[in-house]
Order: sequence, then structure tokens, then C-alpha cells
Amino acid sequence: MRKLKEQQTKVKLVIAGPGSGKTTGLVQEVLSKLPALKSNRFMVVITYTNAATDKIREKLQKETTIPNNLFIGTIHSFLNRFILSPYAYIFGIIPGYIKFIDEITGANDKQKKYIILKHLRDKGIITYEEIETISKTLICGGKLKVQRGEVIINQGIARKITEYLCKRIQAIFIDEYQDANTSEHAIFKRIIESGKTDYFYCVGDPEQYIYSFTYRNKRGKPNFSKIPIKDIEDKVKVTKEEIQTNFRATKNLVSFLNNFSPVNQISQCEEEGDKIYFIKETSIDNILRIFRAKYSQYNPGLDVKYHLSYSLKNNINYFNNIKIIDCNAYSTTRILSESLRYVAGIIDKSLRSIRETRGLPEIELRKIGMKVLKMIKNSPNVSPNEINTMITEELNSSLIHDVDSSSSLEKLKTVFFRHIGGIKDYCATIHKSKGLEADAVLAVAETKNRLHKWFETDPSKRIADLNDECRLGYVAFSRAKKLLCIACLQDIEDFEEKLVKLQVEIIGKTIQNQTL
Repeated sequence: MRKLKEQQTKVKLVIAGPGSGKTTGLVQEVLSKLPALKSNRFMVVITYTNAATDKIREKLQKETTIPNNLFIGTIHSFLNRFILSPYAYIFGIIPGYIKFIDEITGANDKQKKYIILKHLRDKGIITYEEIETISKTLICGGKLKVQRGEVIINQGIARKITEYLCKRIQAIFIDEYQDANTSEHAIFKRIIESGKTDYFYCVGDPEQYIYSFTYRNKRGKPNFSKIPIKDIEDKVKVTKEEIQTNFRATKNLVSFLNNFSPVNQISQCEEEGDKIYFIKETSIDNILRIFRAKYSQYNPGLDVKYHLSYSLKNNINYFNNIKIIDCNAYSTTRILSESLRYVAGIIDKSLRSIRETRGLPEIELRKIGMKVLKMIKNSPNVSPNEINTMITEELNSSLIHDVDSSSSLEKLKTVFFRHIGGIKDYCATIHKSKGLEADAVLAVAETKNRLHKWFETDPSKRIADLNDECRLGYVAFSRAKKLLCIACLQDIEDFEEKLVKLQVEIIGKTIQNQTL
């Protein structure tokens, strides 16, 4: 993007490392701008996960009443509501009624995948990747194949769409901007360039940029030096702020993390904390036993533990003797969403369709979702028929399909009791642990080569790491609040000197025979 001569949109970029209170800072920024929000425009808060959306909404609800023109949602919900739905139908790109699916699997040939995506789009079935593709075309210009031929959005039309979009949006706030991909970034740059949106705020940490998280199944991955969060700093007039505080981790942990990041953080924790430990074992059973012994011996008051590795498949293989669940813990609002999804599945209609056909305000539908959860809480063995009867009576409907909802109900029960039961022993991929934290973390590298990447401290080599393995280790290490243990499933004799230089204590057989 060229440097902007007449840029009117004020841009603020906040670089903040792990544990620095990025989300809290964003919420405070939103609160400071809310009094000036005009009734005919929107303020938009964008995140990259549902969990982050819920967290921001809950923080805002504690401080203020959220107005109807304050949108809080994921990047895809934003693109759908403000770009795809208003404009794609007008140009014949999508039909009037659409459904969303995650992705297309099994189509390895790019040309075949493109044809499949086009046919699905013609039938109103849109993948999340297509939401980005279509939205970018509408805002930046381009062409798309459709059933009747080809739709061309020239630059004049694209500028008009962008102008109409920006007239609706007064301010934009984006969390974890390092997770923005090139298509999303291109849209935001056009919004900034238009000068019609008053304020653009983004916060993130370049060292938590992970290729396989942000660009999985996508093309156009930029070099690290040109990722969106760095590009926006270089190409627009921006007010930059760097937050160096760390409210999450002990002083020893923060000192260790500073070896891998250009942001030199300062711990706000009063505790010095344990050293960082490397467990010199290659058997996962021994690694787990030593981790648990260390956990109990030195930190009996610790709460949540994470067991992290590169892939979920390997997590299941490695940690089959602990309780394994996805570490993206459900918040109360996510539990309610799951309950409403169950209600929609029984009726076989979307929630929007249920509201419209029965004239229900959203709050009434949410009450039904809460009644489902209350029935489960009061009677864990409640049957699908009992819940379905309640839904039928509440909706005054006889349209419930004769479907076997047993498996759906069991899934909802599992999610619900997991939420209220306080399970505190989590296992997940490093990618899925992004944005979360735990008192104690065990990070396991499957190979010695991966471990070497995790411990790379040379800034130039970290920048040149095309697969982002270096930053993957940083994400794993920075989840810990008090205790960090690292291990590798291959022998690392020639690597011990590097560990010692980084003040990592090597442990193993000395506490191997201890029990929890």
C-alpha cells in the first residue's frame, strides 16, 4: 500500500506481548470512544476466535450497557454482516439465502477445489475462506466466476462500496492483529485509505504470529517482515504504542521469554518464581511423571495445567493417561450458544428463521436455551423427549422433526458439565492454546530439530524462519504463569549447553521415582 497523503482516519497500533493486558487495553479504548458514538453509525470490535469475542463482550458488559450499534464479533461475522450480505447478493455473486460451512476437504487439486467452491456458492453454500475472498473482491476489486458467467467489480465500484461501508462505521477495533491474513489486511487498508472511518485501532504481538494458525489452507503467506501487523506500521501514518508490562508470569519466566522477543517485558508479579526446567527424558510416561512431581513438589497451590505439543493427533497418542479436552474453555455465553444450537437442530431451522417465523424477540429464544441448560443441571439423565417436549410447548410448535437427538444432547451435556465441573487438566495443540494461560505448562517437542527452533534467540534467524517454528515455541512458553517445563521425545545431548546458557535447569532421573 502506498503512503497516504490525505489520510484522515486516525490509526493507533499497540504492540503488546503475552500477559500485557491486550484485551483489557482494547476494552478501555472502546469505552473511551463510546460517548462519541453517533446513533446512525457503528463501532466495530473484531476478534479472531469466539472465545475472545465472549471475553471482550463480558468485560464491556461489566462496565457499561452495550448499545445496539456496537458490534462485537469474529472477523468472519464482521465480513458477512457489513460486506458480504449487503453487497454480494446485489451483484449476483450469491443467492438470497446462504449457509456457511468450515471448509472443503479432499480436494487437493486447486483447480478442482475452485470449481467446487463456485458450484457451492451458486447454491448458497459459503465456506469461511470464501467469505474473505468475496469480501476482498467487493472492497478491492476483481472478478468472480458465478453460475451465469463472471462478475467484475472494477475499481470505481469497489471505491463506492468501500465509501458506503465506511459511512456506516465510525470506529474499528481489532484484537490480535498478528492473526490477520493478507486478504483481511487488504480490506482494512482500503478502509483506512478511504479516510471515511474516524478511528482504527489494532493491537497484537508479532512474535505470536503462526503460519499454520493464520494461513492454514490459504495462499499468499507473506514473509515475517511483511506480515500485516508490520505492514500497517510501515505504510500508514500511525500512532504506535509499545506495552512492556507483563501481568501474567513470574519474574524468572518473563526474563526467560525476553530471550525470544524484541519487546523487553517487565514482570508485575511479586513472585520470583521457579526456574524453567527441561525434563531430560524421551518417554512420555516418564516426562509426565516428572512434570507432575515437580508440579506437586514445588507448586502445591497451582490450579490449571496445560500439556502442549505440535499436533492434536500426537497429543492424543502422548497424553492418553490424562484427561484430554480442548483447552479452549467454554464461557457462559458459549454454553448458551451450544444450547441454542441444539434447539435450532431440533426444529431444523436457523435461529434467525425461528425468531422471524414465530415473531420471537431474541431474548425469548435465549430464555428457551437457558431452560434447556436448567433441565440438564437439575436432571443430568434427562431424555431428549423431555427436552423436546419443553421446546415444543415454549415455541407452540408441532414442527419438531422426528430425529434422533440423543448424540446432540450428549454433546451438550458434556460441554455443560465440563464447564461447571472445573476440569483443570488440559491437553491441546500449541495453536489452540493461543490467547490462553495456565499456572503450569508442559511443552513437548516431538523432534530435536523442532526443539532447536523453539530455542532460537538470533533475531535474524527468527525472522527468516518461514515455517514459524521459532514463534510456535514462544507461544507455548508464554502460556505459563508460574511453572514451565519443556521436553523432547528425542535425545538432546548436544543441546544441553544452549539450555544452560538460557538458565534452564535440566532435570530427570533425580526425581523420577517420586510420586504425586
